Amino acid sequence: AKPPVIGIRRSKYVINPETSTPLKYWDIITTCSLLFVCVFTPFEVAFHTKLLTIDDVKRGGSVLFWGNRAVDVVFCIDMVLQFFVMYPVRGRYNRTFVPDHSLIIKRYVRSWFAVDL
Repeated sequence: AKPPVIGIRRSKYVINPETSTPLKYWDIITTCSLLFVCVFTPFEVAFHTKLLTIDDVKRGGSVLFWGNRAVDVVFCIDMVLQFFVMYPVRGRYNRTFVPDHSLIIKRYVRSWFAVDL
């Protein structure tokens, strides 16, 4: 067992990005989602001129429509996940990860949350 760090509360719900294997797989999923957006969004804007109607969705929509919804779900899950991922802090001689859940939330809300939203 590691000795506790004085003054910092460690939550059992935080995720260490250096040791979490599922987070590494999640990063691959989000990277693929970003690549999907980078490739297909310009295509959609340039060539997809027909507006999607409710009737189109009721008939099943298109592959592009459902691909975009899947990417939306990935990004929403990722936003929630970011409230639990520890962030690095550089010390004088090394880098440590902040395990305090309230500090993780504050940092995310003050930094990338507005951009992600």
